[in-house]
Amino acid sequence: SVGFSNALTGDANALRGPLAGRVATQVVGRTDWGALDFLVLDFPPGMGDVPVAVARDVDLSGVVVVSTPSRVARADVERGLGLLRAFGVPELALVDNMAYFACSNCGAEHSLFGDADFSSDDVVANIPPSRRFRLPFSRHVRDANELASSSSSAGGTAGGAAAAPALDADSARAYADLAQALVADLLRSAFADRRLEISASFDAKAGALVVRELDDAAGEAREARVPIAALRERPPANRADATPTRVAVVAKRAVALDWSDGRRNDIIDLATLRDLASSVSSPSSSKAADPAA
Repeated sequence: SVGFSNALTGDANALRGPLAGRVATQVVGRTDWGALDFLVLDFPPGMGDVPVAVARDVDLSGVVVVSTPSRVARADVERGLGLLRAFGVPELALVDNMAYFACSNCGAEHSLFGDADFSSDDVVANIPPSRRFRLPFSRHVRDANELASSSSSAGGTAGGAAAAPALDADSARAYADLAQALVADLLRSAFADRRLEISASFDAKAGALVVRELDDAAGEAREARVPIAALRERPPANRADATPTRVAVVAKRAVALDWSDGRRNDIIDLATLRDLASSVSSPSSSKAADPAA
């Protein structure tokens, strides 16, 4: 937690929202992490400055949606997902945390947060059933968390870290299934990823947003021209005479616009821009030309 990053005193850091967002992106982008297979970021819930800043400035491979089987929690998660979808971040899995409690005497499962059916919920719209996981209440998970917390507070133990308690069978199986699915999906995505370069600019003379994509692997260059009038009509609608004052590409997945009427950081994902362009005229496509030619 950034709020407890003062290593000298152990005191909490009072960080306002925008500063917390900048610190989060600096920690991710400027830390010498060494050789990593994966880096997992634990977002706070909702749509605060930290998730917004990281989703905007970091090329995220995907998101794991963590919720509980209650409608209140799902409503909060759904709002956060709307933000990530605007940036085009892939949804990898859904985790129903604390989904049930298994009685140690009879083995019956009790759903303490209810048995709401979310099969048609917008939260799972992009997540197949094979990537939805249920994690039970577990005393062993609690004990492992408490052990890690006490070791961190004490600055570690003189004899090395204490062994974490073994997980119960249900929890161990659920965590193993989740980890295997995520590793498989992330590796598949990494190998399939193409070297894609994107640029965006405002052509004032033509009154259009110009988005160019250069795909080195496929040897193709694509250009999409979106009339500014079409962008103004997106809710909430801008004034009829508003024009972009800033155009920026966000993590190769979206374009951010600032408008002359004062609206800032209007995020539009690439898929939406392609659709808007194709509704006017088909985007041009050609073989990539040698820049030196």
